[in-house]
Amino acid sequence: MRATAARQKKSALLLDASGLVSEAARILPRRSNFCAFDCTELIGELKIFGITTRSSFRSLLLNHRTRLLEIDGAPLDASNERFYASVLGTEELQKRLRRRIWFSWAGLIRIALELEFGEEYEGYANKRDGV
Repeated sequence: MRATAARQKKSALLLDASGLVSEAARILPRRSNFCAFDCTELIGELKIFGITTRSSFRSLLLNHRTRLLEIDGAPLDASNERFYASVLGTEELQKRLRRRIWFSWAGLIRIALELEFGEEYEGYANKRDGV
């Protein structure tokens, strides 16, 4: 009984950097945690779309986990392969091609937002990125 109450309290907590990293570590592949990212910026984006608690963040990731892994593991076309070779270098590109991994946790979280909110998130992201 107490464990359930503690779990419910933890789920209801507002999403902060610690909670974001903790939940991402439980749901997203460890191999995707290959670079640091700005948790504050990402939490701000999540809040704009109503993802404010650990529970709602966890639900977002779990609802789209299978599709996120499919997208992350999809093979690259030739033009993207050339692009990544120029950005990452040949050695890093070969490593990622072997492991079939492209997106960091921040990228996967943003893809989950796009899957969940569609054009609304795409519009927001384009505005954010100055497109």
